[in-house]
Amino acid sequence: MIQKIVSEHEQNTEFRDFFFLIYSTFCSPLSFLNSVVDIFKGSSDAGMRTSIINLVSFWMTHKHSDFVSDPGIAESFENWCKWASENDKASATQLVPLQNKRVLPTTERIIKTTFNPDYEPVVPESAIESIHDIDSEEFARQLTLMEAKTFCELEVNELLNQNWTKNKKLAPVVTKMADRFNIMSSFVKTELLSHTTVKSRLKALSKFIEIIEHLLKYKNYNGALEIISAIDSSSVRRLKSTFGNLSVNKTALLEDSKKLLEKNFLLVRQEINQDPKGIPYLGMYQTDLTQIDEGNPSTINGMINMKKRVLIAKTLQQIQKLQSSTTYPFVPIPSIQDFIKNLNPITDDDVLYQFSLYLEPRSVPPEMPEKLKTLLEEKSKTRRKTKATPKPKSIKSPTVRKPNESSTVILAKHVNNYLKTYQDLVLSVNTQFDEILKDSPSQSEKITQFKTQYLLKMHNTHITNLQHLYNLAQDYQNQALTKKTDLGLFPIYCDPSIIPASLKLPTLVEWLWNNDTGSYTPFDTKTSLLIEAEYQRSPDGVLHLPQPSGVTYIVDFKMMTQTNSNSGFAREIQRRSNWIKETEHKRRALELEEKIKLLEAQQNTKKSKK
Repeated sequence: MIQKIVSEHEQNTEFRDFFFLIYSTFCSPLSFLNSVVDIFKGSSDAGMRTSIINLVSFWMTHKHSDFVSDPGIAESFENWCKWASENDKASATQLVPLQNKRVLPTTERIIKTTFNPDYEPVVPESAIESIHDIDSEEFARQLTLMEAKTFCELEVNELLNQNWTKNKKLAPVVTKMADRFNIMSSFVKTELLSHTTVKSRLKALSKFIEIIEHLLKYKNYNGALEIISAIDSSSVRRLKSTFGNLSVNKTALLEDSKKLLEKNFLLVRQEINQDPKGIPYLGMYQTDLTQIDEGNPSTINGMINMKKRVLIAKTLQQIQKLQSSTTYPFVPIPSIQDFIKNLNPITDDDVLYQFSLYLEPRSVPPEMPEKLKTLLEEKSKTRRKTKATPKPKSIKSPTVRKPNESSTVILAKHVNNYLKTYQDLVLSVNTQFDEILKDSPSQSEKITQFKTQYLLKMHNTHITNLQHLYNLAQDYQNQALTKKTDLGLFPIYCDPSIIPASLKLPTLVEWLWNNDTGSYTPFDTKTSLLIEAEYQRSPDGVLHLPQPSGVTYIVDFKMMTQTNSNSGFAREIQRRSNWIKETEHKRRALELEEKIKLLEAQQNTKKSKK
């Protein structure tokens, strides 16, 4: 085999490529180098020696990792160069570039990226507390970008000789991909099993099914199977009440996606064979290579079993073909990628199964597992920390109450903070595009054009509308709204940052939207105030309501509809005025004030303990 590669590598490139895929199944890189050097030294033909140097140059270029996997190679290579300098000056000169190439670090493979001006990333507009703060499709894009990068870094020789189990040092990227697969799968299980109500669990399950749908659209089979395997795990699939409440469409999507796991990933293999693009589930090929390795002898009558090597090479070539075709037109979003990189789920399946038994017990409900209590407390702390605001100035006299803060002042603060968030977002986007330009200088004109269009669209849809809302809020603040105004607001004596989302500020006017069951659901208080304020200003006008998810809802007062700007889906809305008596309104306002006082007292107690 070595004699054949030395003599034929320049004429028979197909055999050369095949040889470098499988040679390490019958000899080590050091043994191969020593054999080639022996042939070099034993030949007096200058053409043969040049051919051998070209062979080693090709080897270094395409399999550089072989020259760092064995410390003995460096010594053997230096001895070769020394021998050439003493015995063949012409060859010694040819070996100088190889000496430089050998010590250079491996060039990192860069995923091929194209930029589509029509594609608009959905950048989170605030700190990411959970996966629900990330748009489902954008999560799929970012996960795909990260996994494509790792997949393209894979040197296929890592998959030889079952290195991923027998010698993990020789399979760093395979190990990295397996670890990330397990972490993502554990994250999905932890997320689903850390919700103590069917409603919240159902929301999380629906979120992951949406992500699976997008991952399969982008042919990220690895990412899709990370989530599918978690949902199909014993601790999750037993949650009958949760799956029983899943919508028909989501159930159908989930059942179709589960078929990817069947018959040794038959559907995945068929899709890849028809269109060799995307990120495969690497375990599929690891299974194939294990069966080839263990089902075929390495030698037959003392000769290398070439049939076995051909089967191995064909499998590795499938992977290389996928690597060469991997291209995604996605813009990296650091905040989402950091969230994915820093996942820290529970990986103990026994613990997760205990969570599952607590959520849907077989008979007598058990006590809440301690680890679940700890997990819920940590989530609660994270939410409080994210929502925390600077401590207000202390009051000189405890008998003096804080200045009146109406709901409109709260609204003004909310919009002002939103504007600051937007400014931070613009800075983040600029930084991201600067990084992309460094990696793809040849596409600088196209990338710059795309960035300009993207920022302009962000500006038009966010800044202009938010500035209008801010000014509107300031106008109402200057009018010093009281309970006698059209909005029927009562002053609130509290720090608005501690008002939980579950508490509603009572108003005499209420706006509602038509939900999926046919009944009407009230908007949250801040949104209701925005809608009412704009309605009083322009009863036949239109109001744009940007959401943290990136979606903008268009409220049309003349048609009394709310339309999703992305999907075009419209819902009916209603306005109810004087829907409660003024005495009841006042009672609710006083009740709310007492709840807020209690919350303030609890916060002050916690701060004093610290």
